[in-house]
Amino acid sequence: MQSDNNKSLRGSISSIIQVLIGAAIISTMGFQMNASKNIAVMQTEMSMINSSLKELKTSKKEYVVLMQQITRDQDKLKIEVSNIKEKIRVLELAN
Repeated sequence: MQSDNNKSLRGSISSIIQVLIGAAIISTMGFQMNASKNIAVMQTEMSMINSSLKELKTSKKEYVVLMQQITRDQDKLKIEVSNIKEKIRVLELAN
């Protein structure tokens, strides 16, 4: 009788251990899948950030070029205004 109880207890313990091992394996697989998802999400976010940085750099370059063009145009306008003022002065003196 004692032997049967021991066998039954061992069988129960063995079943419990198998269930625990199965649960541990499933948990580990779930963790690995979750970690893989997290890594994929982070990689996607990094790609988006890198893309945004490239766009910002491009926009900055375009801004610098436009500001240089504006400065050149302003300088040209100043010269033209100065020339017009000089022509007006000459015309006023001629009258």
